[in-house]
Amino acid sequence: MTHEYQMVRKKLEILLDVKITDDALDGSIKDYNDCRQTMRTFGRVAAHHLDIITPTIRHLIIKAYYFMDVREYTAAVRKLTKLLRREKPDQYSGKKVIVAGLTLEPEGILGIFEQFGLSVVGDDLAHESRQFRTDVPYYGDPIHSLAKQWQDHRGCSGCSLAMDPYKERIEMLVEMVRATDADGLVVALMKFCDPEEYDVPIIMDACKKAGIPMLIIEIDQQARAYEQIRTRLQSFAENLN
Repeated sequence: MTHEYQMVRKKLEILLDVKITDDALDGSIKDYNDCRQTMRTFGRVAAHHLDIITPTIRHLIIKAYYFMDVREYTAAVRKLTKLLRREKPDQYSGKKVIVAGLTLEPEGILGIFEQFGLSVVGDDLAHESRQFRTDVPYYGDPIHSLAKQWQDHRGCSGCSLAMDPYKERIEMLVEMVRATDADGLVVALMKFCDPEEYDVPIIMDACKKAGIPMLIIEIDQQARAYEQIRTRLQSFAENLN
């Protein structure tokens, strides 16, 4: 992994006609670690304000991470978290779920969650919380530190797209449901994604043993109609009552 990152560094230097120094990488690592810690805090605080942070709003706040300058983004999320903490704990009366998968898009799907009173209290989505779950450790050499982060992410947090021979991700999902007092787990299964599909039977078995209601919805990013997902989510929400 270190070798791969070194190759990417050299190619970027050629393409951008810049010198990527270790000091610059160290500074970037610090900025992104600050951002990751801020986002983890936001996630915990937002879970107590589901009347304000709807599934769509939560998703868009996290998605902005991909497009904003990291320092500006971190400052904005910190300010938002501070404002949320000033609010009284919500009186949310709907159901809370954990969502897992690669991504929960298009946004129209999130609107269906809201329609049937399902709020996202936590996630294991590759395009959301997995991005800031694991900090980059200090290993002297910044390139080696970045490589070690992937090793830590793979070994400690679990990821369907990384080698996870003991399937620690499965137990992590069960514990996430319990820790957040969620009412169930929704797996957003990307169409034709074999690594995600391989985990589904194991997740189903673990949820059954733990007594956790579980739903699988198929994500097709080219779809424009979501009637099947709507029907499944409505039935799932009604059965949680």
